[in-house]
Amino acid sequence: MTYTAKDKTPKDIKTEYPDALLLDIREPNEYADGKTSPEFENRPMGQVLVDAAQDDLLKDKTILVMCRTGGRAGITARQLSAEYDIHSLGGVKDLSSK
Repeated sequence: MTYTAKDKTPKDIKTEYPDALLLDIREPNEYADGKTSPEFENRPMGQVLVDAAQDDLLKDKTILVMCRTGGRAGITARQLSAEYDIHSLGGVKDLSSK
């Protein structure tokens, strides 16, 4: 399955994946200054990695991550994919503003 934010609104993503944990892994200052959505929890990449190392991420849910351009989301998904059902949605720049 391919997960992508391309041309979708955050609401579209939440509707398509209603049971997924949606994480925006940008830093708080990026989150505050950019396109944000209440459907996504802001949890910076470093915190997501710490949470995974401490076994504080949900292993029984699909986790979908996005960042500004998709780079950090891709890295995070690759690093954690052995233990989690985690996927990159790409970047908030890809979201539709419909």
